[in-house]
Amino acid sequence: LEKQVKSPHYWMDANQPLNVLRMTRTAEQRHLINRPQRTPLELCLLPGDEEGPVGVFVHGFRSSMEGEKSIALVEMAAERGRSWLRFNMADHSHGGNDLGTFRTSRSLEELETVIEWLAPRPGVLVGSSFGGWLSLLAAQYHPKRVAGLVLIAPAINFIQYYFGALPPPLIAQWQKERLHTFTDPNSGEGYTLHADILQDANRCTIDLDTLSLEAPLRVLHGELDEVVPVEISRRLEKRLPSADLKVEVIPGGDHRLNQHMDRILHAVDEIWPH
Repeated sequence: LEKQVKSPHYWMDANQPLNVLRMTRTAEQRHLINRPQRTPLELCLLPGDEEGPVGVFVHGFRSSMEGEKSIALVEMAAERGRSWLRFNMADHSHGGNDLGTFRTSRSLEELETVIEWLAPRPGVLVGSSFGGWLSLLAAQYHPKRVAGLVLIAPAINFIQYYFGALPPPLIAQWQKERLHTFTDPNSGEGYTLHADILQDANRCTIDLDTLSLEAPLRVLHGELDEVVPVEISRRLEKRLPSADLKVEVIPGGDHRLNQHMDRILHAVDEIWPH
């Protein structure tokens, strides 16, 4: 895998909160991972102490590495002197609405590529929503490469339970046309998906009855999550045999939990290897 360093990246956006503006003192290194016949992966790496684990933020469906949680996490890493990495999934790198090439398995491969790129240093994965599903899969498949997990409203198997539960006539039309434009119920924006995502997602299904995990795990889920049912995290707590597992259901919390960043940052501190 080829590493290409581009120009350093500085946070200079005056519209950002003051705590984020402190990042102007710390440069992130921009890297590209070139992949044969695939879109290069864009990474931002905060070098930190250059030893030990590297925090990795795994963004959600139709999101990016530029979100509020991502910025808050890299800011905390700078304050703690830790290494931190954030990246854009290739299918989400152009606005998040044209997702005709999106497949869960490809996103998982990209996360696995990032983990390999970091070797021999292990990753501490912080996965948000869809990124939580991917992070849990990566930890299951690469237990020696993942030193800890924080999952924020993990959307485990969400392609199956959301898109797979659409009315049969709509699914039949989608399968016939192959590409279909859905409407986000919150923003009203349209986004295009290929019908193959259903079959592809089945390859990435997590069976909570057989799931095993070695890494310490923290799960945060808003009590009023309108996107991912909180029961998913409660089931995870009941089914997953782990000696170091905590699931926190946040009263009044929504799906994004941007108003509860203190709890997310505390969870990262809790599981960070010492």
